[in-house]
Amino acid sequence: MTRLNLVLLLAVLASALYLVHIQYESRRLFTALDRRVRPDAAEVAANPRARSAIMRVAERTQAHGAERSDMRRTERPDARRAEHGEVLPP
Repeated sequence: MTRLNLVLLLAVLASALYLVHIQYESRRLFTALDRRVRPDAAEVAANPRARSAIMRVAERTQAHGAERSDMRRTERPDARRAEHGEVLPP
């Protein structure tokens, strides 16, 4: 029984080390791919169309966040409880 436990422990340790190695490799490859695909800051600064597109996306993202926070402030407190299945009084 002790031998079986030892073999199983070694198998778990080997699979854990393999998993860590695979995750490291995938992260390294993804980073290398991202560096090749993403334009450099100098290229973006030299291209006014790219710069304006990035600014529009950033503005839309900020505006969307502001809209959601406004909706949360004006939302009825009872509506939030009703979403979670509570029965509200009439």
